[in-house]
This record gives sequence, structure tokens and C-alpha cells, in this order.
Amino acid sequence: MKRQTASPHFGSYGSGTWTLGLEAAMKGLTPEDPNKKADAAAKPTKDESLEDRIKKLLEEKKKAQEEAQKKGKKGGGPQQPAKKMASGPQIADIPPTEEEWWATLTVDEKTGYLTAWWAEHEPNAKVYRVDQTPCSACSGLGSLRYVNPDGQEMAKPCPRCKGLQFDRVVRFH
Repeated sequence: MKRQTASPHFGSYGSGTWTLGLEAAMKGLTPEDPNKKADAAAKPTKDESLEDRIKKLLEEKKKAQEEAQKKGKKGGGPQQPAKKMASGPQIADIPPTEEEWWATLTVDEKTGYLTAWWAEHEPNAKVYRVDQTPCSACSGLGSLRYVNPDGQEMAKPCPRCKGLQFDRVVRFH
């Protein structure tokens, strides 16, 4: 006779997956992303804080804008908007902060987040799979597209996933 075991459980970081940071959010995901090696150079180092990554990202965006303005003055033609997320997922610096985000969650969302965190940090919990589900706001694109008043299609980082594109789901016993 087969021994009965507890059914598997899961917890999802949900809309708070971005609070983990890019490296921690990507850890242990299956299947392996074929672009992961190409994105390795763009990933933050372990010692780099969220604030440092945000500053670095803002500096890169500022340089890109300055270059685009210079090209626009020289070329004189209409500019094509730069594709966001071309180099892989990045965490955008858009509101809310972690504290503001936490305050807006329902009890169920907080429970799911804390369950996922507990499962990954509790030595007696056996994590058997980590999955990702597409962000429910941007459908896994990392940005929301809109048409500006001039009729140009634009994109801005998704305010829910902050450009990360997915929610981290932890399955455990």
C-alpha cells in the first residue's frame, strides 16, 4: 500500500517578485532561458544594492536620451522609439516603493508572498520546482504600450512587475 503524503503546496511572490531583485527572481527557474548567457553581462553583481542598480539604470537611460537627441539634431528625421527590454529584463525605477506596495496588498496576496519566501528560506521545506507566470498587467511583455497625443506608439515600464515580466511561483512539500 502506498504511503499517503501531504499534497504539494505553493506560494507566489505575485506582484512583489520585483522586490527580490533580478538575480534572486531568476534563481532556479526552469526551463533554462537560452538568452541567459547573453544577459549575464547585464545582470547585477551580488553585492550591488537595488538603489545602485536603479542609479545605474537611470544613468544609462539618461545617456541613451542624450545620444538620441544628438542623433535627432544631426539626422533631422523622425526618431524611432528605442525598444525596451531588448537586452533582457531589468527592474525599472517606477512607483510604488516596496513599503507603499506592501500597504496596498490584500491579506491573501501578503499570505502568498510570505509563504513563497518562507518555503525558500525554511530548511525543512522541500522546494521541488520554481516556476514563472506572466505578469497579469502586461502579459509578460514588461511594458505597457500606448499611443501618445502625436499618434506615436510608446511603451512605459509595467507598474506591476516593473519590467521584470513575470511572477515567481514556488512549489514545495
